[in-house]
Amino acid sequence: MTMQYFTTATFMIAFVAASFLVPSLLHAQPSMSVDEAPESAFEQVFTISPEVLSVPTVVEVPLPEPVAQGERFLVREAGTGKFLESYLKQEVEQLTSLSITFNSGIPVSTDLLTDDRLDTFASFAAPDEGTGQVTFTIQASQPITTSHLLLRLDAYVSLPLTVELRYREPGESELETLVAKRELTSTSLRFPEVTASYFEVTFIHIQPLRISELDLIEAFPNVEQRQFLRFLAQPGQVYFVYYGADRYIDQIETEAGDLRNDQGVFRVGVPVLERNHSYVPADTDGDGVRDMVDNCVHEYNPDQADIDRNGLGDACGDWDRDGWGNSEDNCINYPNRDQQDIDYDGVGDVCDTEESRFTERNPWVPWVGMGTAAFVLLILFTLVAKRPREGMGESREM
Repeated sequence: MTMQYFTTATFMIAFVAASFLVPSLLHAQPSMSVDEAPESAFEQVFTISPEVLSVPTVVEVPLPEPVAQGERFLVREAGTGKFLESYLKQEVEQLTSLSITFNSGIPVSTDLLTDDRLDTFASFAAPDEGTGQVTFTIQASQPITTSHLLLRLDAYVSLPLTVELRYREPGESELETLVAKRELTSTSLRFPEVTASYFEVTFIHIQPLRISELDLIEAFPNVEQRQFLRFLAQPGQVYFVYYGADRYIDQIETEAGDLRNDQGVFRVGVPVLERNHSYVPADTDGDGVRDMVDNCVHEYNPDQADIDRNGLGDACGDWDRDGWGNSEDNCINYPNRDQQDIDYDGVGDVCDTEESRFTERNPWVPWVGMGTAAFVLLILFTLVAKRPREGMGESREM
């Protein structure tokens, strides 16, 4: 009896454990193998060897090619095998420069009028009588396309009374009017879009004028984006920097210190980019087609079938838009959210043109069955009805 109870209890425990484990296994997301090194997820690598370091120092590495926002990097210290935190710094440089002079011919420092600071300004005194006038000449190093003049004033300074804007097209000698003389009501002046490298802006003022910023906003800015990777390096160590991951990797949990601080940063030259020989292409669904070119990453489809040529594999489409993907839908062409399949043949009722059950293919079978059952019941009823009479006859004879 004890052995029977033990066997029953063991079976119940196994059943409960399976009820928790099986669903989690069925819904588990594909991930990197336990034995797979993190660097195997990256396609490219370069080596940094800052030999001149004598103390731990933040190293800044200019990237040999631009990367997208959110790109993951993996920095590994060769001597210890440790993975380090890193920081991607991005800079944007305006390649088109502006030189500004005003009507006296004295140049105004570009640092004053385009330094994004409100505490620096070009100052013009109020006239003793009447109104004052100042004309700025703005010359771009190359033609720019613009439709917006931005004016920033020092604190507590009144707007000029009026503004006038003229420009000269490339190759022309005459000035054309963009904005005729008019009252200035805002620090932002809009005008029809033009492409030019020479502009003249005239302000009429009666109050002291202190201009902090004067800028023509380009419609298509000519800029250069530079990217740098920073990490904390140790003296005498060599570092491998991996990037270009084709799948998710766990975040490195080491403390990095303040990598955003620009003080004391050691800058190295542009590294040589190499192919990572330990790279193993990701194949989430195991269909033999790597994720980067797989038209259905999470569904097994080695044939890559795409009948409607929309770039999405048929296996992970939802043609009838009923919430069931093609790989799971028992009727891919007609909506059937309930997935009803009365004959259990794997084909939904709404598109099942051939019934699979024997009784539906042979409708006479149920009638024969019901007739046979009725006949059997009739016989049984007759036999039961005869037994009491026979029993009564025997009792009378006695």
